[in-house]
Amino acid sequence: MARQPANFVFELTDTQLRAGFGGRTAIMAVHEGEDENGEPVLVIEIDMLEVWEDGSEIEMDDLQRLFTLIERECDQRGIEVEFE
Repeated sequence: MARQPANFVFELTDTQLRAGFGGRTAIMAVHEGEDENGEPVLVIEIDMLEVWEDGSEIEMDDLQRLFTLIERECDQRGIEVEFE
């Protein structure tokens, strides 16, 4: 299993996820949902995700890396996740 970078941030509450790397973080709304089989999943809302918390634009490569890191962390915690 691949390790997360030392500077990876992952803070999950009932309503939001704060995640990032390299000293930059983004906040995403989350809620409980169900997959196509009716199993519970954590739904991460990404439609409005365009900027880091500092207001700078999230580049596509960084966005893809962020999603990969979030998926990996959720897998390690046993959390099924979907991005919407």
